[in-house]
Amino acid sequence: MANSKASAEVVKSPNQNFGVQTQGLTAKMLAQETGEQVVFEHFGDSVTLLFTGIEHVSTEESRFDILTFLDADGKPYQLNAGWRLENIFRDIPPNTVTTITYVKDVDTGNPLPMKDFRVIGYV
Repeated sequence: MANSKASAEVVKSPNQNFGVQTQGLTAKMLAQETGEQVVFEHFGDSVTLLFTGIEHVSTEESRFDILTFLDADGKPYQLNAGWRLENIFRDIPPNTVTTITYVKDVDTGNPLPMKDFRVIGYV
C-alpha cells in the first residue's frame, strides 16, 4: 500500500463572483478584519488614519467600543476607545481622515489616570 498525502489547493481568483455581476455597482465595506492595535505610550505619540467606524462589543462582564481605521495602504488598525475617545468619535462620520495625538494624563481619582487626546479631522 503506497503512502498518500492528502492536500487541498485553494484557487485564488480575483473575480470569483459566482456569476453575480458587480460591474457598475458601488462597493461598501461591510466588515473589516481585526486590525493591528494602536497603542499610545508617550505624550506626543500621534497617528493619522482613515476612521472607518465604531464596533460595540458586549460581554457578560462589560461593554466597550473599538474604533476601527485603515492606513493609506488599506491595512486595518483598531483602538480601544476609553470614555474620552468614545465621546469624541461618536460625532465623527466614518471615512474621515483623523490625526489622534496623546497629549496628557488626567487624574480622575482612579488608580490609573485617563489618557487625554487631541483629534483633528480632515474634510
